[in-house]
Amino acid sequence: MADHDGAYHQMYTDPLMVADLLVHFVDEPWVKELDFARMQRVNAKFHNRLLPKREGDVIWQIPMHSGGELYLLAVLEFQSKVDPMMAARIFAYVCLLWLQLKRERKIPKDGRLPPVFPVVIYNGNPPWLAPVRLRDLIGLPDQSPLWNFQPDGRFFLIDQGRLPPEWLAQMEAVSALLFRIDQSKDPEEVIALADELLQLITRRPELAEVAKTLADMVWYAMVSLTGEQTARKVFPGTLMEAKIMLQENMKAWRAKQQQEWLHAGKQEGRQEGRQEGRQEGERTGEKKGGAKMLVRQLQLRFGTLPQWATDKIAKADLAILEEWSIRILDAPTLESVLADPS
Repeated sequence: MADHDGAYHQMYTDPLMVADLLVHFVDEPWVKELDFARMQRVNAKFHNRLLPKREGDVIWQIPMHSGGELYLLAVLEFQSKVDPMMAARIFAYVCLLWLQLKRERKIPKDGRLPPVFPVVIYNGNPPWLAPVRLRDLIGLPDQSPLWNFQPDGRFFLIDQGRLPPEWLAQMEAVSALLFRIDQSKDPEEVIALADELLQLITRRPELAEVAKTLADMVWYAMVSLTGEQTARKVFPGTLMEAKIMLQENMKAWRAKQQQEWLHAGKQEGRQEGRQEGRQEGERTGEKKGGAKMLVRQLQLRFGTLPQWATDKIAKADLAILEEWSIRILDAPTLESVLADPS
């Protein structure tokens, strides 16, 4: 989703988000030396016809408390396939950045190049198995004297799909919540994560500036999981609005899904009845299919059903089964779902 990628890129044009990422995901002692209060965005002006056009790269100039400066090159990769030549591309971007700094006369008087820390944030589905340093792409025997003349060209990889969810859940970091939203496979979980974001922003008011983009990310995740493209027509303005609208759309989506499940159960039952060749068998099969589908949904929500619940479902007629299937949308307990109709 192009809009999703644009929102992701927008997140890391905010200095607070960049600091959040480095502090929580780069376990290096020199990170404590970075003066995030004085960091500045760098406008990349370099271009090379041999390199793919870059839309998702973000470059920051970050002073260090001990003196000097670090240039952070953050490469956001929104692709489904791993790029085996990424190390070579990153090395080329770093060299072009140095040449740009030289043209702009931003190289120190001693002529030494400022350090660059390249980060690749990858959110594709396959694990990243390609080399993370240029040296590993070069074909030379281990003992070759030519290794003395080959660049290393290492970059720091954040393969978000391989980050343990339980580890991310323990972190007080916006980036961790974004990665969990991107990894989520359940619309219910997206709503819960939106609530976590609201709580985090309440504890850290300085993040209010990025709330709109956070709302966008939550919204894209929900649209992607439910397939409800019409939800884009009413776009959230803030994270709170996003949460409220997600809850409303979630209820409608559940009702639609429940009707589809119920219809599937009826169709399954009718087929069984036709095979028996009797009209009564069709009705019996319809009831059996509805009961089977209801049991599946109750198990998904409440776990293994007690005997009293399965007995009650087996004795219920089709109309009661339909009523119970609708109650699943809002009822908090198994007992409230299977309560006798009033």
